[in-house]
Amino acid sequence: WLLKTTFGEGYRVSFSGQSHWSDGIIGTGDDTVVQAANSPYENFLTASALSLAARVWKDLDPDLAAHCLRVAREDWHAAVQALDAPFRNRLASPVDIAASGALASIELFLATGEEQYAVKARALGGTLLECQRRTFLPGSKAPLTGFFYTSPAQERILHYHHRGHEQGPVVALSRLCETFPGDANWMQWYSALVLHSEYL
Repeated sequence: WLLKTTFGEGYRVSFSGQSHWSDGIIGTGDDTVVQAANSPYENFLTASALSLAARVWKDLDPDLAAHCLRVAREDWHAAVQALDAPFRNRLASPVDIAASGALASIELFLATGEEQYAVKARALGGTLLECQRRTFLPGSKAPLTGFFYTSPAQERILHYHHRGHEQGPVVALSRLCETFPGDANWMQWYSALVLHSEYL
């Protein structure tokens, strides 16, 4: 499905409502039409899944694996380029984008061994740390810390009202620890996980 819903240069259909009756004829009034979007969050999610697929299919179907990796690279590059675009064009918060970007970068690093992906994963790990409350919340009766905000500005606490992605920052930080055990930031990533576990 991910390979069939890409239109290149970062444009893809990431969701569509399909639960309706149709006459099965293309061009009539009951057709579902969805506009493709270029979203760094969706592109990072796709790059992550396709990079993992490329590793799984490498020996079983090398052609499919190569195609998955090619599309993963394309989506990753589109997402990285879109990071500098105005926030109003994004469909996710900075912490969500950083988490999905770190995971995609790790998966591409594991699939290719290319350092550019490791560099981006580490940088996005820094953004995740900036989005976490790492000191006690002033005025709180209980020592409250370890939760995440939607951005490094720390103005709005991360929570979801529709589909949830609470695991994003924690999974990304955990994978950073696993993938780069000798990194200078390892203890920062690990302590963020510990703080969040105590918050929970």
